[in-house]
Amino acid sequence: MPVLILNSSSAASCKFTMAAADQSIARVIFLVSINVVFLLAGLHILHFRSKFHNIADCSPAGEFTISQHAAGSASSSDDCTSDHCCNHNHTGASLNKKDITGQPYLMSHINVEASHSALSSVDQVLQSCNPCILVRNANLISTTAIQSSSSSSTNNVRRFETYGVAVHLFIKMSAYRGGSNTFAIIGLEAKEPARLYEDPPYECEWIPAGARRALVKGLAFKMFPDDGNIYSHLYNAVTINCTFQENVGTDKMGGELVVYASYGDAFWRKAERIVALTEAPGEYQSTSAANNIYEYVYCGSPLFGNLSPQRIREWIAYHARFFGSKAHFFLYDAGGVHADVQRVLEPWITLGRVTVDNIRGQEKFDGYYHNQFMVVNDCFHRARHLARWLFFFDVDEYLWMPSDAGSLESMFAKFENHAQVIIWQNPMSRNMCIATDNVSDDPPVSLPRKWGFEKLVFRNVRKREHNDCKYAIQARKALATGIHRSGHLIGANTTVYADPLKYYHYHNTINRREELCQEFIHPKNKNKVYTNPWNGDPFVYDNGMAILGDEIKKFEQDSVVAPQQFII
Repeated sequence: MPVLILNSSSAASCKFTMAAADQSIARVIFLVSINVVFLLAGLHILHFRSKFHNIADCSPAGEFTISQHAAGSASSSDDCTSDHCCNHNHTGASLNKKDITGQPYLMSHINVEASHSALSSVDQVLQSCNPCILVRNANLISTTAIQSSSSSSTNNVRRFETYGVAVHLFIKMSAYRGGSNTFAIIGLEAKEPARLYEDPPYECEWIPAGARRALVKGLAFKMFPDDGNIYSHLYNAVTINCTFQENVGTDKMGGELVVYASYGDAFWRKAERIVALTEAPGEYQSTSAANNIYEYVYCGSPLFGNLSPQRIREWIAYHARFFGSKAHFFLYDAGGVHADVQRVLEPWITLGRVTVDNIRGQEKFDGYYHNQFMVVNDCFHRARHLARWLFFFDVDEYLWMPSDAGSLESMFAKFENHAQVIIWQNPMSRNMCIATDNVSDDPPVSLPRKWGFEKLVFRNVRKREHNDCKYAIQARKALATGIHRSGHLIGANTTVYADPLKYYHYHNTINRREELCQEFIHPKNKNKVYTNPWNGDPFVYDNGMAILGDEIKKFEQDSVVAPQQFII
């Protein structure tokens, strides 16, 4: 058998040849892989460009309407000539935008609530026009087209359109001067900035009128009269106090109080500039107590709903007599002062005893009870220098003093050193009345013509609750106020209780435009304790208000020129 014999040099040459072959195969594989990658990338680019043609193929206007295409005014070719740049502007507004290449294109919206047939026709139109794509999501169907532009990015400004009611950072209701160097601004503050950023700051400055006069910086701090209120979702009532280290505007040259409201978050946003108050030259007046023009001022809560004109008539006549001739009533119409209510208030407005402000515009801002906290603080600062004592209670509540308690003036003279006087409630039944001797169950004929406080004569004697009170306040001794009492008094130990001054509360009677008496107690049983079968509350007979009916009617007759109508 022949034997092949390799020497050492031949073996080495063979090994080198095999190694070179292995390297050549690896090089080929690497080059093929690179080519495949570039090929895939090229295919992807071609696919992308098939969707976004150059705007040079489109008309200069770059606009297309689906209605025109459906009517046959546009060609169905793929070259996207004059009518083929799809821009169906359903909302009537276009937004300038850039694609990922930096080229701007127009974007407009089609209503997502369009019918299925309409959407089908839209699809057909869009499929025939390559520069247009259909974008769908849960909220939007849009057509998108490319528009050529050589302008800089500063011209490609996106525009955002707003609809509905948004949450505002701050809503100003009013601003008042509190002294020679202090002011109060009353309004609403959005809850979210306060909740998320704890204490968005405010800044104050006074800008004197006249050229070359330096502005004065002040210190601002805010108070929440309804802090912790859970009933409003978007806004809290807020009072901003602006105090300066020097007198401002006292030279009677005029000027502006400017407040800056900050968003308070980590993202820099320019503070909102608010011209809170403007004083004309000569307008400044001293706020000395000697300038009081009233003895007492009543500050009302927002009036809303279908109020009974007769109940309002009774309430205003009673308190016009109770407070005397040097008292004024500020009422706020949140929708409750309809034509009949206006009719019964008009004589008192003519006499200068009542002022009614229309505040129905605040209804669009979500706040507690028709923004009651904001409204009472507006009245608080508005009347702060009009009278020494301001009273806060509702129009279904009647202040009352026993006949042997002296005058209201003598009583409040005792409270001169106190800021706040708490007045306790006498809660009354809203439907229990005394039956007459000749009628057992049915109401007598004369009953409907009686005034409400004449016939509702049963008082609830359940245990008193902590908020069964209203109050009077010396506004100069407080910075803000609330519903049942003020929590922003100046100094300590400034609250006192006003016994024997009380108020009778006829809850839920002010908006009942029907006969109030629904349950009748026989006169023989009036001095017994009656227990309400529904909630177990005990009631006793109380005619403290009822016996004043004839006096109040005579007072109204003597005060008002024209007789008032009885309108339930």
